Amino acid sequence: MVDENDVDGYIEFTKRVCFEKQLKPKALCVKDKWFSMNNIGVVLYKKGDEPGTLNAEYCHTDDGKGSGIAVGGSTQGFEGKYHIRYFDEKGKLQAERGLEIKKDGDRFNLMWFNNKAISGRGIGFETIEGLLVGYYDV
Repeated sequence: MVDENDVDGYIEFTKRVCFEKQLKPKALCVKDKWFSMNNIGVVLYKKGDEPGTLNAEYCHTDDGKGSGIAVGGSTQGFEGKYHIRYFDEKGKLQAERGLEIKKDGDRFNLMWFNNKAISGRGIGFETIEGLLVGYYDV
């Protein structure tokens, strides 16, 4: 059981479930109520070695886990417009998207684009490890 007020504990729980055990949960129990979990995911963006780049690790309820590489963003912070390529665990290209990250106080709002149409939305916050984001596909 994870304390809902323990952000670090929740992050560790999320990593353990999605990244280490490679689980693809389809439902979530919150205070004895079950919620469907389709078309949602979590992604951790870390600054890349090259300025304006991000490295991604993701876990998605329908697509499993994988990685990504984003280019074209700001050389400082996470805000900016990127072109990102996502790969599955075997390195196969899964998707190419436009990604826009905007800072709003202590949080970040994200939008993914496919052929200029919004294909996903997310919200996140900066941690010691990077930008942690929950998202859903539109």
